Amino acid sequence: QGLAFGRGVIRYRGFKWLVGGVLGVMSLPYFIYYVPSGHRSFLFNKFSGIDNQTVSEGWHFKKPWTSPIAMSIRADAHDFQKDFKSQDGEIVNITSRIVYRPDATKLPQIFVNFGYNYASIIIPSLTSEVITETLKSFTAGEVVAKRMEFSNRIRETLGEKMSGFQIELLDVSIVSLKFSPEFEAAMEAKHANKY
Repeated sequence: QGLAFGRGVIRYRGFKWLVGGVLGVMSLPYFIYYVPSGHRSFLFNKFSGIDNQTVSEGWHFKKPWTSPIAMSIRADAHDFQKDFKSQDGEIVNITSRIVYRPDATKLPQIFVNFGYNYASIIIPSLTSEVITETLKSFTAGEVVAKRMEFSNRIRETLGEKMSGFQIELLDVSIVSLKFSPEFEAAMEAKHANKY
């Protein structure tokens, strides 16, 4: 009888350990979280809002009333294409590639102001504004002849403007320039007359 009682106690204690282990594993997501490689994370507190401190990759502890928000800090590219008007009134279709990354220490502010899709909100409007302004100093012919200078001017101005939004500009490249058929024919004729 004593032996049977002992077995019952052991079974009961084993069951308690099993239940405790299962509950412990189930509660882990309330206390720890993982930040993937190439990301930084910050916490949303249900009572006080977004925490301004960012944490790097790896496992971290958190309070049950907070939720982690992870954002990429890897370099990314944004392609942009639009028709613009040059100084001499020619329509220039410009395709550019903007390579950027967010300031890792400012991710909470970027998220609060623009959300996850901050790049698609900020970069097109800034790029359009900068190219429009830069083209006021270049004729269509100069855009072709002084392409490097044109690109450098855009890079410099766009970098300053993007830094105001906590985004670091890594590179700007003019992928293609397209002009009206009439302008292209005139350029070809001019080139042919040279030779």
